[in-house]
Amino acid sequence: MLAGQHTPAKASDGSVFTYGEEAGPLAWGGTCSAGQQQSPINLPSSSAAARACSGQPAPVFQYRRDNQVRVKNTGTTIQVNFEPGNSVAWGDAQLELLQFHFHTPSEHAWDGQRSAMEAHLVHRNAATGGFAVVAVMLQPPSSSAAQPNPCLAAALAHVPDTPQAEAACPSSVNPQQLLPAGAAAARFVHYAGSLTTPPCSEQVDWLVWEQPLPVTDKQVLDFMRFAGAGRSYGHNARPLQPLNGRALDYSCIAGA
Repeated sequence: MLAGQHTPAKASDGSVFTYGEEAGPLAWGGTCSAGQQQSPINLPSSSAAARACSGQPAPVFQYRRDNQVRVKNTGTTIQVNFEPGNSVAWGDAQLELLQFHFHTPSEHAWDGQRSAMEAHLVHRNAATGGFAVVAVMLQPPSSSAAQPNPCLAAALAHVPDTPQAEAACPSSVNPQQLLPAGAAAARFVHYAGSLTTPPCSEQVDWLVWEQPLPVTDKQVLDFMRFAGAGRSYGHNARPLQPLNGRALDYSCIAGA
């Protein structure tokens, strides 16, 4: 039976957390409760600031198909770990892809609306050692049938049943397939935030894409089932956090 939100997960600092009532987000302490630059947040898309051009550099995704990925059941999500070799060039920063994982519903919201899921592609800045996360909304389209997303499909198919277990993925995975079409030219917002799970460390660069990536209804339901420990349809999304005056830097928008 797959384990999900009712099974405690271990944070990088050794603490244990869940998304349930007793050890859920309201009980997370330390920086999670005291920090002033926490994630996720609501992102306005219709304001004057959102329609402006901030001169954000276009990211250059240097992703490739990888045959050496490993899939981990963290207890709260499915995490796909990568060996060095996939990166993003963003301005002067070189960001090395470490892993991607998923949340349901989406953690970030656009104009107060959350998507069915959200993918987080977690990178380490080669110069500073800090984290940078590319976030993509995942949503079944309402007007047409979607094809299963290959990255989410591989994660669902090969995640171990046991929490904290990790296994080699027998199929290759291309993280480029977790990006919306034309991602390098699509609209995104950059802001300074935090990890969305304990220890909720801050000084994380977030690049959040507005354009959703299509996935199937079944994939969403299958991941919700994982998040519910195989017993129900669960969730693993942190509540929205206060902006606290942080700047939101939007990419240039064609025709704005």
